[in-house]
Amino acid sequence: MDPIVGKAVSDVTVFLTQRGYGWLTTKRELVKNAKSLDEQKDIYEEIIDKLLEEENRAKDYALEYKTLYEEVNIKDEDIEYLRQTIERTLNALGEFPGNGKNIDSSDIDTILELVSVDTLKTMQLLGFKYKDAIGKPLTDATSAFIYRKLGGYPVNPEQNAN
Repeated sequence: MDPIVGKAVSDVTVFLTQRGYGWLTTKRELVKNAKSLDEQKDIYEEIIDKLLEEENRAKDYALEYKTLYEEVNIKDEDIEYLRQTIERTLNALGEFPGNGKNIDSSDIDTILELVSVDTLKTMQLLGFKYKDAIGKPLTDATSAFIYRKLGGYPVNPEQNAN
């Protein structure tokens, strides 16, 4: 299991086991046995505060799971838009004169096949991280292209740091 997912599962498990029915029952009994309205009010405020805190924690966990889900799931429309954008980007990089590394149209077709709805959906079921696999190489290729066109800066931006 992915360490991030494992932590999320662990956090939710702890949260659910801490949400004690016993705690609430004990507090209700304290309210019944309270000697004054102020004492009852204080206990009710504690109950409300705890329940609101738990609600906020539950929302945080839901957002965390949603983020994890979105990392491995992408809608069909988004895949098609992504495919079109990648095609335009690769064509632009491949057609620029003096590029030094021409991108063949058959290579572009192969890459686009990897970014088809069916392929990406199937790969997502296997845990494919499309942002890492597609986004990083495109970012690196575009960056290297821009560096070359701006006067021969190193293809690897980390070399510029030295």
